[in-house]
Amino acid sequence: MDDGKQATRQHEARTSMEQRPTLLDLWRRHPEIQNSRMIEAPGIPYIKVVYAFCGFAVTQGEFEAVLTALNRLAGTTYRQDDIAGMRIVSRERERAQ
Repeated sequence: MDDGKQATRQHEARTSMEQRPTLLDLWRRHPEIQNSRMIEAPGIPYIKVVYAFCGFAVTQGEFEAVLTALNRLAGTTYRQDDIAGMRIVSRERERAQ
């Protein structure tokens, strides 16, 4: 029975390590981006940067601007596929909302 519990714990630990981080997770993981430079660097409206980090819908271009700035400021190489919880919308859909 102890072996079963240990196997379950190992599986849970492996699963949690395999989960992709959200942008908010990356914000917390990299203190060097927790400043106004991260808000200003993407070159898009500040609110859109906040939306991206909070998991609200943003366009592909806005997401790429935020990710590029994050990678540059944190010295990382995250790709879109590495990040969970992104809601990408088309420009037309965004205008309709």
